[in-house]
Amino acid sequence: LKYVAIRLPERNHDWRRSMHVAVTGFTFSGPISHLWYAVLERIVKFPNQTFPGMFWRLALDAAFFSPVAIAGYFIWRTILEGQDVVEKLRARWRSGVVASWRFWPLANVVNFGFVPVELRVLYNNLLSLFWTGYLSHVNAKHAEKAKRS
Repeated sequence: LKYVAIRLPERNHDWRRSMHVAVTGFTFSGPISHLWYAVLERIVKFPNQTFPGMFWRLALDAAFFSPVAIAGYFIWRTILEGQDVVEKLRARWRSGVVASWRFWPLANVVNFGFVPVELRVLYNNLLSLFWTGYLSHVNAKHAEKAKRS
């Protein structure tokens, strides 16, 4: 009987990057999302799960929250990395906001249309795992480019 060793590809996990994502999530993304959903419920007086209520929540989220959240994410990550904040925002903010306008509206139709108010932050946090993975990828592309320069 022969033993066959399967060699897994080497992976160099970037633990510092993972730590930066976690710190950003715990100190910025999580708290601001929680606060935003509370503010949104106070601002939008239309009943939940109605077309006007969903429309205004989606519009306000896209117009105000997404640009601020994307900027805050990149600012916080850049500070943790010790890089130039202005350069990072110039290089990544616009594409990050446009990407958020592609990802979050459909996710928020489900959130504002079907998820009970008390579970919206949890739903948002679950989807944020994927979203933050994407933002981390975008941020890392900038970091790699800066290292090569």
